[in-house]
Amino acid sequence: MKRHRIPALCLTLALTSIGAADAIDDAVKNAVKKYQIPGVAIAVVQNGKVVKQVNAGVANIQWQVPVRRETKFELASVSKQFAAVLALMLVDDKKLALEDPLSKFFPSAPAAWANVQVQHLINHSAGLPEFAVVPPRYSSLSFFPYTRAQQLEDTFKMTPAFPAGTKFQYSNVGYQLLGHVIEAAGGAPFPEQVERRILTPLGMTSSGFINRSAVTPMLSEQYTIRDNKFARWSIAEAMGSFDFNAFGGLYSTIDDLAKWETGIAQRKLLAPATWERAMTPFLTNSGKLPNSAVPYAAGWTVVKSGGGRTGFHTGHTGTAIARNFDSGLSVIMLSNLGIGNPKPFGNDRGFPVTEFTLELFALAEKKYAKQ
Repeated sequence: MKRHRIPALCLTLALTSIGAADAIDDAVKNAVKKYQIPGVAIAVVQNGKVVKQVNAGVANIQWQVPVRRETKFELASVSKQFAAVLALMLVDDKKLALEDPLSKFFPSAPAAWANVQVQHLINHSAGLPEFAVVPPRYSSLSFFPYTRAQQLEDTFKMTPAFPAGTKFQYSNVGYQLLGHVIEAAGGAPFPEQVERRILTPLGMTSSGFINRSAVTPMLSEQYTIRDNKFARWSIAEAMGSFDFNAFGGLYSTIDDLAKWETGIAQRKLLAPATWERAMTPFLTNSGKLPNSAVPYAAGWTVVKSGGGRTGFHTGHTGTAIARNFDSGLSVIMLSNLGIGNPKPFGNDRGFPVTEFTLELFALAEKKYAKQ
C-alpha cells in the first residue's frame, strides 16, 4: 500500500483561528510547514476563558478531513496528570497517603520494593523502567488481553534500579502501577474513577479512554514519520492489549482540555493544601530534588519563572500542556504527529513538541499575561 510522502501535505494546509490574527497564528503556520505536522489544535486559556484558539491542517490525511475544535486527539503521557490528580483526590478522601508503601495495597509485592511509596510512582523516583521491553505476555502485535492480574505479576518481577526516592527515572511502568494503586484504594476500575470523579464533574463530555475496537466519532488518525513517509501509529493500537492504561490512555478535545485547565486555575477537585503539594516538586528524604534538571511534581514538571510556577508535560503522540499555576495562563497543544515506535523498537520520529509548545507559551505570556 502506498504511503503519503511528506511534501504533499504542504498543499493541504488550512488554518482557522478564533481571535485576531497574531504571532501565535504565524508560529503555528511556520511549525506545521517546517515539521510537516498533519494537524494541530491549539488553545490559550486565561483564568478559565479561552482567549485564543487555532486549528490547522487535517485530522485524516487519506480523506483530507480538516481539524476542528471537536476533533479528538490521543493524549498519550499528558494523561499522567489525570492519574496523579485522581491519586491526590484519594489522599483528600483519606483512602490513600503519599507515604503509603505499596505493600499496603499489594501484600505479594516483592521484598525489594519495601521502601517504594505511592509518591515515588507519581514523581518517577521508584526506580522502575520506562517500559517493560519484553513482558512475557504482551507485545504491540498481540490481540490477546493483558489483564490486571498479569500486569501485576509481571511488574512484581522487576527489581528497582536504585533505592526509591533517590533518583529520577521516567517510568510508564510506575504510572501503570499507580493505576493499580488507585483501583485498590478507590474500590473501582481506574477508567471508571477518572470518568466519575474528573471528567463528569468538569463537563469533559468529549473525553474518554482509547479503545482499539471502539468507533469513536471525531477521533483523529494518529501518525508518525517512518522512512520519510507518513505512517499510522496509535497508542490504541500499540497498547491495545492493556485492559486499562493509566500512563497514557486518554483522548480529548481542545475544548475539554480548556475545561481541565479551568478546573486547575479555579483549584477544583482537590483541597487547597493538596493543590499546593501537586504543584510542588517532590523531594527525597534528604531534602533534594530527585531530578534537579526537570523537577517533577504530580504528572507535570514544575519550574519557577519570572511570572510564577510553570508546569509542563508532553505526550508521545505530539501533545503538550504548559500552564502557569500562579497567573492562570495555559497553552494546550494537540497534534496527530507523534514519535511512534522509538529506539530500540524503530526509528520513527515526530517533531520537537516541547520546543514548539514553549514557543507558543512565551508568545501567549507576552500578549495575555498582563491583560
